[in-house]
Amino acid sequence: MGAMSAARGDCDPHGPSDFACLQGKEEECITNITVTRTIEPLFVFINALYRFLSFNLGVSTGPSQSRDHGFGADQLFTPYTWATIVVLLVGETITGADNFVYLLEMLTCLRQSPEAIAALPLALRDFFVQQVKMFELFGFPLSNETKGLDVLQEPPDNYMDFIAYPSLSPGSELQSNVQIMRGAIRDACELYRTRALSSPSTEYSVPLVEWLRQRVLPLDAHTPGAHALVWPYFVAAAESSLPEHREFFSGRLKDLHQFTGFGSITTALQALETIWAMQGIKRWTEIMSKDFHVLVM
Repeated sequence: MGAMSAARGDCDPHGPSDFACLQGKEEECITNITVTRTIEPLFVFINALYRFLSFNLGVSTGPSQSRDHGFGADQLFTPYTWATIVVLLVGETITGADNFVYLLEMLTCLRQSPEAIAALPLALRDFFVQQVKMFELFGFPLSNETKGLDVLQEPPDNYMDFIAYPSLSPGSELQSNVQIMRGAIRDACELYRTRALSSPSTEYSVPLVEWLRQRVLPLDAHTPGAHALVWPYFVAAAESSLPEHREFFSGRLKDLHQFTGFGSITTALQALETIWAMQGIKRWTEIMSKDFHVLVM
């Protein structure tokens, strides 16, 4: 993960050079996190997080910030902190709001901080790390092409512990469906990487989209866990050039929206109209990162 962090320019707890991404952004983060619930506790956390990292990295954040910040890892990096940001991110998918990038950056900084990880009880550590990596896998590619490619330079399975169920009976229908979902996510990751890196021709991409379509045919919106397919369905729809492919994957998204009610799917469907209108003119991976900011999942 260290190489990925350096390439992305995210918060690296091991070096002050990358800490600049945090400085002076407290107000920006709060201003851009539009939620219906009280955000004062999050504001307190953000300020405390910057003071804590500044203290540990030896970086000055201004004359008012002293080393006597009064916060320790055990006070700052609590399960409540992680849970609050995760819940806010889930809220972004429900409402379809466009502020998830700030929250995702916070969670990524936490995951890359040894102090933050060590402060979590063992019983919760794996759960929170799995959740953060899930949000990174689905969030960064649609918010920033460079960060998305940095995430996807690693095998997608490194981020898919959230959909790993080793206790399932081999050969069971549920186990088979989980493997289909994981395969669909891998296929979508490859579609994204190929589009962002080389802008392939339709002759090249059509068979890849068809392969993904064939893979998910046994599933529907009522399949347990099918909500994990929102992101691969969107990626496949965005990459689609044939009317039948566009209809299939947008239809799957509409079915999932009826089942989950998530507003991010509505925004994703609206984005597809723009993407299809600009196909051959502008990469859809670029359109999403510059013109639409929504956590599609």
